[in-house]
Amino acid sequence: REIVHIHTSLWYDPPTKSIIDYSPLAIGNFFENLGVQFSSSCLGDFCNGQTCPDGKTHRLAMSVNGEPDDHFERYQWRDGDEILIKTIPE
Repeated sequence: REIVHIHTSLWYDPPTKSIIDYSPLAIGNFFENLGVQFSSSCLGDFCNGQTCPDGKTHRLAMSVNGEPDDHFERYQWRDGDEILIKTIPE
């Protein structure tokens, strides 16, 4: 388990005291800044359909706060989110 803490600039509307654009918090931006490929089909060097050491082909799955989520690189995280990315047998 890893904890990630980031600082970034977000568009903010002073009259309503609300954030206008959360897109800089897309998890894909985080991986891109690390130079790591991330999408619904690949994470780093692993891509869906590859054979793993168990001899089975696997695909990526992602959950946020214990619930399945298919937004992958587009997911815009919120403070305290627990994001799990794993491989599952096809």
